[in-house]
Amino acid sequence: MNMRDVEVPLVFNTYSALPNWRVGGVTEESVMALIAPAAQAGFEAFIIDAGWQTAIGDWTVHPTNFPRGLKPISDEVHRNGMKFGLWVEPERITRQAKLMKEKPEWLFANDGSSAMLNLSRTDVLEYVHGMMGWASMGRPIQKMSPEQLAEIKRHCDLFKKIRHITCRGEVHRLASFREHPYAAFEYVIPDASEALLFVFAHGLQHNERIPNILLESLDPDRTYDVEVYGAPGPSESRHLAKPPTYRSVSGRALMEGGILVALAGDYDSRIFHFKAR
Repeated sequence: MNMRDVEVPLVFNTYSALPNWRVGGVTEESVMALIAPAAQAGFEAFIIDAGWQTAIGDWTVHPTNFPRGLKPISDEVHRNGMKFGLWVEPERITRQAKLMKEKPEWLFANDGSSAMLNLSRTDVLEYVHGMMGWASMGRPIQKMSPEQLAEIKRHCDLFKKIRHITCRGEVHRLASFREHPYAAFEYVIPDASEALLFVFAHGLQHNERIPNILLESLDPDRTYDVEVYGAPGPSESRHLAKPPTYRSVSGRALMEGGILVALAGDYDSRIFHFKAR
């Protein structure tokens, strides 16, 4: 399977929503309360993070927090149209795990409270085989207002609209925050019919302007329509003499002349979507 053909699902993760997992905050009841809002916001997969397990290193369901196991939660997630998954950290164990005492020869960097598994050992690799996760995002969604949920859904919808480009595209690192007060990354799909440009301010002052960003690997002879996300609101616009407007432009112009990105100070950002006609 070509991994570029796989679109990563939009994942809701419970970690930030239920941060007190060490003291019993992750239970069947608390997790169930997150499922419907996550589905309403547009998430496609639901991941229980730390707290479902007996211990880090003992990847069995916590008998007190989930006395009925995880099937009721899995069933509810599926009823809400999402995929279900679990967080694991297979390379690390803590002193609460039985493995700490049972397999001391598997460990290194052992400070007495936690340790890393030695993945150079074949028997360790066999033990952790298949325990892999994916990138995710999570907020205390069960406490959000309808307006906040609607805003989250808009972000989810944008992710779904453009993820085929980030999943299948070739990444170009156009500017690094190590050299500039901003960073810029471009994704271009193989036939150059679509591209994304992400620009992030990092240490940028309100009165600073960044040079035009020169794109790469576009088709110089095609015309691209430009759509921008993250345009400045009223509070940010006062720092800009005239916020730029964007029109259709040729690939050649985008690569040779670049595109103006007007950021309104530190932590501002933009996403540009270029689509060939």
